[in-house]
Amino acid sequence: MRKVFQRQPTSEWRIKTSSGFRVLRGIARSVMGEKLSAFRLAWIGMCLFLCLSIGRAVTAEPLSAGMPLPQFLVSAADPEEARPYLGLEKVHDFSLSQIPAELIFVPVFSVLCLDCQKQAPDLNKIYQLIQQDEELSKNIKMIGVGVKSDRKQLLAYKATFHVRFPLLFDPQNEIFDKLGEPAIPFLMLVNRCGKVLLTHHGPFKNVEEFFFRIKKEYEQR
Repeated sequence: MRKVFQRQPTSEWRIKTSSGFRVLRGIARSVMGEKLSAFRLAWIGMCLFLCLSIGRAVTAEPLSAGMPLPQFLVSAADPEEARPYLGLEKVHDFSLSQIPAELIFVPVFSVLCLDCQKQAPDLNKIYQLIQQDEELSKNIKMIGVGVKSDRKQLLAYKATFHVRFPLLFDPQNEIFDKLGEPAIPFLMLVNRCGKVLLTHHGPFKNVEEFFFRIKKEYEQR
């Protein structure tokens, strides 16, 4: 999961901060045409921060169980692999609702995310557990969404971590934005009607335990 660490002020940090204030002062002067005190400059900076924060607040809310899945189109990085597994002829610009399955398990990740890389073997184990169950293998499909990743990057990731399920690319973060920009790795289980049944932020600790959570949702569908 992405974390933000608080860093103690250093001379380098103070230099960068001072430079940032000089840039902001120059922008403000060019707009307002006057000299600005440190207090006014701080006030303008605070207003800009609040405006940006409000702008982000109106973006999609992070998904949670019970919410409808936003509509979006996806494309498979490896069409030849995805077609038979998903039961679709077209695996470019298709929607999850087109997949003939009761439930769809979707790990959302980034190829550069270290937690995502560490979790890759565990996701392969979940895929294997689903495939080993005759009923679940027919009714639960598993697909990964690689945010800010193109087809070439996903294929390299797939080969490196031996990913056994289809990967879908999201190079412009369009899907990620619609999901509410969740902390990654982000896992969600949705039904064929587009209802979110289960979400999980960050790595899970126990493969079997998480698999049984998926299985329980299937049995209670």
